[in-house]
Amino acid sequence: MGIFTNRDNKKRYCVFCGKELADGKCTACGREAKEVVSLSSLNWQKVPMEVADALGEQKKQLFGNPLYTVKEMIINGDLFIADIHFDAVYEEEFDRSDDDEGKSEYSYYVQFSTPELAPCDRDCETSAGQYDRVEELLKNGQHEGKILWGRKKKSNYYYAFAPKNGDITAMLGKRLLENFICYGESTEKRKLAPKGGVGNTTYDKVFDTIWDNTIGKL
Repeated sequence: MGIFTNRDNKKRYCVFCGKELADGKCTACGREAKEVVSLSSLNWQKVPMEVADALGEQKKQLFGNPLYTVKEMIINGDLFIADIHFDAVYEEEFDRSDDDEGKSEYSYYVQFSTPELAPCDRDCETSAGQYDRVEELLKNGQHEGKILWGRKKKSNYYYAFAPKNGDITAMLGKRLLENFICYGESTEKRKLAPKGGVGNTTYDKVFDTIWDNTIGKL
């Protein structure tokens, strides 16, 4: 059994929308059933030194300076970028408050595949703004994205994002790089769609988007 699918009563289901597979494809969204792959399978390219130059002088600070960290990564050849195909976004609710009100907060995640549409095995946490941007792209039938990978000592940072500019220096602006350090250490095992996809708003939303912008236009 490929790890692309869940097994239930000897049937196979699409990890994207939870629908049944037939002849190697999803009967609903049409995605080909490919094996889930690790992030190392992406075509990583080193971020060029010009991005570090554009950051200007950065100094080490007592409580950390994200841009100093990023600049060190680039200078040491430890910051990489790759193309990805956005699949979905979702949010996780949690309670961070210690009072009786139980105020809820949210973490936001992006799911993605390789450009060849093999689903990646990790979901990346992202900012609320980036979540909204990727969600809007998906609604419009757009899936092209980028992901950063940085190494610092024993830590790995990953941040998936929707670029606003094709020039890499403009693409990797200071705000985005700060978010890369802020959220980059948080990845989760890929969240799979439940069998049938019914009752799961995240995957229902993704399925509806795929249908409206692909099959629904046929």
